[in-house]
Amino acid sequence: MSHFRKYGAPLLALLVMGSYGLMQFTQLRYTYQKSKTLTEEEVKSLGIKKKENVLSLEEEFERMQQQIDIKNWQNVRGPRPWEPPSSEGN
Repeated sequence: MSHFRKYGAPLLALLVMGSYGLMQFTQLRYTYQKSKTLTEEEVKSLGIKKKENVLSLEEEFERMQQQIDIKNWQNVRGPRPWEPPSSEGN
């Protein structure tokens, strides 16, 4: 059996089929990339409800500052994996 039939032909077939398969995947990418977004009227006609109370980053930061006391805290070191567990009084 020649080396071409044993190694060359399967390699060429793999290259051609792989190229064709990648072409199909890239075509899907460009097909869905061109898809249109919905307008406000289309969203309302489809009955999709949108959240109205969207918090900004600053509002969320203010809310978290009221919940958590960031002025009074203590740095507590956790044990390393190679250290035996000890009491929390370190």
